[in-house]
Amino acid sequence: MAWHQTWNDDPEDGRQQGVYRMGGGVPGLGQLPGVLWLLILNGVVFLLQQSGVGETIDQFGSLSVYTLFNQFQLWRIVTYQFLHANFSHIFWNMFGLWMFGRIVEFQFGTRRFVWLYLLSGVAGGLTECAFNVVMKWAGVQGPDWLDVSVIGASAGVMGVIVAYAVRNPNSLIYLFFFIPLKAKWMALGWAVFTTWYAMEPLVNRTAIEMTQTAHAAHLGGMVFAFLWALVIGWRERRGGLPLFSPARGWTVHSTQGEIRSVADHPIVGGPNSPQSDDADERRLDDLLRKIGAHGLDSLTDEERRFLRRMSQRKRDGL
Repeated sequence: MAWHQTWNDDPEDGRQQGVYRMGGGVPGLGQLPGVLWLLILNGVVFLLQQSGVGETIDQFGSLSVYTLFNQFQLWRIVTYQFLHANFSHIFWNMFGLWMFGRIVEFQFGTRRFVWLYLLSGVAGGLTECAFNVVMKWAGVQGPDWLDVSVIGASAGVMGVIVAYAVRNPNSLIYLFFFIPLKAKWMALGWAVFTTWYAMEPLVNRTAIEMTQTAHAAHLGGMVFAFLWALVIGWRERRGGLPLFSPARGWTVHSTQGEIRSVADHPIVGGPNSPQSDDADERRLDDLLRKIGAHGLDSLTDEERRFLRRMSQRKRDGL
């Protein structure tokens, strides 16, 4: 995975200035506490794992069928998400969280983003436990499936990636830094890949080397995030309350600085405001949805001028 498209520049002369890189057209980490604190928390826990208390942390926080259901240690469905096996494991998970999480938090809002991340991880952990029960019941050769420990943030990160693909289906992801692929096809391909490897032990009746990766957890996180993003989008289109909590507002801007702010709005992370019958407000809602789905480059010149006027009105408190 590599850089990906978000919004294009919007200069006065109408010329496209190319694709934004991460950090070019969205708030930085200092403005996105969800991504920032998740990165910090995962990093701190990983450092503790490498210390003298690492074995204790692993035993206390990892997830398995036995510990979750037989011993009823429910905290593990959250704590397992912050444990990692090695540097490569945490690096790629945090890279994916940083690369996609900033856009998702920007579009969904901090609180909803954190709920999405954590609940995708919960869904992934429960799915992995369910698959392990099935493999035990089916007699798949391998370890004691009910005692297999699961760790890692992958399910939550996969959820973030899928949410990004649902909200920005046509943005470009550069696989291996040079292969362009639309986000929707990347997410679909990843879902097919992880489903195949999750099911292969059941087909072959024996564990394979890839079983060491919790593919079922990935799949559970992806399915949950897909449904979550669809529900959020449906509620926004109907003008309903955001799921679980209001989102925080951020600034939408171009590198030219023409668009410095848009209204506090759930589409881009602002809190809900009372419904208005004003035609301009309704049109602004429509344009924000359009931007969330297709980017600033999808707007006509007249729509861009209207958005700049509304932005100025919001700044002036009119």
